[in-house]
Amino acid sequence: MKQTRSLPGKPPSRLRPQQAAVGLLVTGGLLVAIAPDARANPDPVSLNFNELDAAVGMSPENIEKLLLGYGIELSTENRHHNPLNIFDTNCKAHSCEFDPDLQTGSDFGSKKRRNVLIVQEENNGQYRSVSDPDDMIGSSIFFDFVETDDTVGFVEDLRYFEMLDLDGAEQVTFKFWYEGESESTDWVSANKVKWMQGIDPDTNREVWDSADNSGDNSLSRYFFDHGDKRISKAGVKMTGSGAVSKLKYIPVPPPPDDEVAEVPEPATALGLVAVGALFKTVRRRKLA
Repeated sequence: MKQTRSLPGKPPSRLRPQQAAVGLLVTGGLLVAIAPDARANPDPVSLNFNELDAAVGMSPENIEKLLLGYGIELSTENRHHNPLNIFDTNCKAHSCEFDPDLQTGSDFGSKKRRNVLIVQEENNGQYRSVSDPDDMIGSSIFFDFVETDDTVGFVEDLRYFEMLDLDGAEQVTFKFWYEGESESTDWVSANKVKWMQGIDPDTNREVWDSADNSGDNSLSRYFFDHGDKRISKAGVKMTGSGAVSKLKYIPVPPPPDDEVAEVPEPATALGLVAVGALFKTVRRRKLA
């Protein structure tokens, strides 16, 4: 089952290890606890911003704090030092006059995405409190995976980024930092790109394939092959306008807690073994 982590609120603790049954073994007169590691493989996380309504009107610092609770530290680089912002793509609920290219929904051949992550074009400190935000032309967004109760600060498989309103696959590149490597990769293109083509009327599902469907209000997914490498940080660089609507990855959970059964003191354990032996001796005599 896929795990979709929506925001805001306290992150759900779904990545904790499944508790293993603890067995007891008597060997050489000693009682030993056996605690096999039965941690299940973590489910993929589809991280979107659909319920980040608490960020409306928030400062960039508070937006970043909300995501920090989910093990992601956000940052941005752009020529005007403009902040990150949340854009509501449901333009039937509010005006999108400053950037109608970021609208989603049935009128644009897609399902509603609601909130997406952008770099704010106007650095006026007002965010969404006075006017709608607009995405900046040319910017980078960085996702630094940090340690939480549920993760160790790495992801095993960053499968794809979903982007909104790109005018072509060449307008976005990606950079990755891998565990144990001091240098990042160069800015690279994705291994594979799929574009949202529309909604199948029979299944009501979005149709995705490799045919270029870029342009205003377009949705695209960028896939990667990282092999066995674990990722500590990822960057998205846009040469034009655009937004991040989703990223899908597999988090790395912490090592399992030491699950050791409560074992009696050595004298008690030997006493239990002795009592068992005495019971068997008495039983044999009665049967003799």
